[in-house]
Formats: sequence, C-alpha cells, structure tokens
Amino acid sequence: MATEKGIDPTAVIHPSAHVEPGAQIGAGANVGPFCVIGAQVEVKSHAIITGATEIGEGTVIFPFATIGEVPQDLKYKGETTRLVIGKRNRIREHVTMNTGTAGGGGVTRIGDDGLFMAGAHVAHDCQIGDRVILVNNAALAGHVVLEDDVIIGGLSGVHQFVLIGRGAMIGAGVLHQLGMIPLVGWAPRPFDDDRVPAMIALIIAAHGAYLAAPPAWRVRALLGGSLVAWAVVSPAMLIIGVPWVLGFRALA
Repeated sequence: MATEKGIDPTAVIHPSAHVEPGAQIGAGANVGPFCVIGAQVEVKSHAIITGATEIGEGTVIFPFATIGEVPQDLKYKGETTRLVIGKRNRIREHVTMNTGTAGGGGVTRIGDDGLFMAGAHVAHDCQIGDRVILVNNAALAGHVVLEDDVIIGGLSGVHQFVLIGRGAMIGAGVLHQLGMIPLVGWAPRPFDDDRVPAMIALIIAAHGAYLAAPPAWRVRALLGGSLVAWAVVSPAMLIIGVPWVLGFRALA
C-alpha cells in the first residue's frame, strides 16, 4: 500500500494490493491481492475488490458492489485474467463485474465516465466504451461490446457476443439478442389484443424470410447477426426486412 491516509481501520487490504495516494477505502471494504486502486478512487463501505483488477482515477465504488470476481463461465479453469476499469466511473450498490477468460482475450474492460446503477452486471470479456450507462439491474452476458455513449435500460439483458453501436439506446425490460447499429433506439411497446393476429402474421413473414435466406445468413442469425446487417449486404433482405420492422413499430 502506498499510504494509510484515507483508509478506514476496519478495511481489509491485502499486502500485495497497490493503493495510490488520495484513494479512500471505507469501513469493512475488502481489497484483494494484486488489485490496483488509482488516485482519488473511493471504495465505499463493504465493497469488495478482488482478482487482477485495476481501477482508474476518480472512480467511485458504492457499498456491496463486487468487482473482479471470477467469471460465471464453466469453461473458466482458474487462469489469471483481468478486469480493467477506466477513470471517473460511478459503480453503484450491488453491481457485479467479472474478470475475463482465456478464450475471450483475458480482459474485461470498462471505459471512462460510465454509470453502472444498482444491481447491474458486466460479465466476462465485455468491452465497454466511454460514457456508458447501465440502468438498475441491466445485465450484460459474456463478450458483449458496448461502444461509447450507449444506454441500456433497467431490467434489460444483452445476449453474449452482441455488439451495440455508439450512441444506441435500449429501453427498459428488453432482452436484446441482435446487434444494433449506432444511434438507434429500441424499446418494448404494449399492443392491444386485437393486434395479435397482425403480430402473428408479421412473425410468420419474418420466419419465411429466415427460411428463404441462404444458409450462411441463417447461421449469422443464430450467432446474433442483426437484420440491419443483412439488409446492407442483400437488397432482398432489405425488401423483406424494412417493411417488417416498420410494421412491427406501427403496431406498437
């Protein structure tokens, strides 16, 4: 440790951890082996920092957050992997962030100036840009990429390996399994019972488009490729896909 100033006497800090001058460690907080706590970082009471975790200058970690625990991935066999958190992030109560896996590059990375509200989860090997917001209880599966300025609404989930483009916004309560291009919004909208037949017709049409697509496109769909990406590479998918998307939004 570089200094004892600003460290509560009840905090537990492993001798191999490095705490920069100006950092504050609250009552009952736990900083594990080889963690690096940057200057002006504040680890509030009863937060846990573990694993090979680096926390950038000015980040604040709120009570009962667990940062740097091992991945929730059965392929993980105890190899040394890392979590790197940038500057000036706000990581609220009960947030969990996991280190990477060897198969995913070994590093989970968080950019600068993010806000991770209470209960949010960032899984192994995620790559998070700057100024990203995860609202309460939003969850990112492994290998997700969020570019700069993305907002993920409360109680929403993002499927593994999905990429969300810069400035995109996902509304509350969405399970997002496809990629999203930059500057696009998506939110669930309620629809009345009398619109159900039309919704079913649209689903059948979309399924027909999937069956009509070449095998390579179908594989891409199963792996999380986006309808927008198909439209870019194929006029046929553009003709089929755009009316389907517009019709779906019109229903809502």
